[in-house]
Amino acid sequence: MLIVIFLLTSLSFSQYEKVEDHPAVKRYQGSNLVGYTEIEFVEFYLPMGDVSGFDWYDAPQEKIDKELERLLAKNLVKKLEGKLYYYVYVGPRGRSTLEVYKNYEKALSDAGYIVVYREVKNQRGLRRLSSFFEKVNRLGWGGWADPELHPWYYISVKSPKGDIYIALAVAGAKR
Repeated sequence: MLIVIFLLTSLSFSQYEKVEDHPAVKRYQGSNLVGYTEIEFVEFYLPMGDVSGFDWYDAPQEKIDKELERLLAKNLVKKLEGKLYYYVYVGPRGRSTLEVYKNYEKALSDAGYIVVYREVKNQRGLRRLSSFFEKVNRLGWGGWADPELHPWYYISVKSPKGDIYIALAVAGAKR
């Protein structure tokens, strides 16, 4: 099972009223759910290291496929298969991206999750990581994130049994 969560601070949208949080990861207090997808069985590529050395956004598909093969061979990306839960939340006003990220990082650690990769504050990295999710996994956070406004944070973790993987990004956005 894979849970992908992108949490943005400082936007304002209507909440999805009937969608519940996944039991493995609760939403940050005061956050609103603005995007949700559940796919029963999917192939997903999870960054296990830095994927920002390649321009995912502008590259043609054959170059994307070659770079993905290279990263898989170097264990910088892990191919996963299974059920996917994808949530996009907007955090509450007055909370920094760091505060929200640290809250999630502590909650995941307290629940026994093991960090497989983290990336912090690199503007080029956020754009390239976002493009990786959009081009390789066909998922993204909709262009809402603005790395020039706020520092951003990304972490990939796995459960102690290795049966659940979580990708979490916290980024700033304009209201």
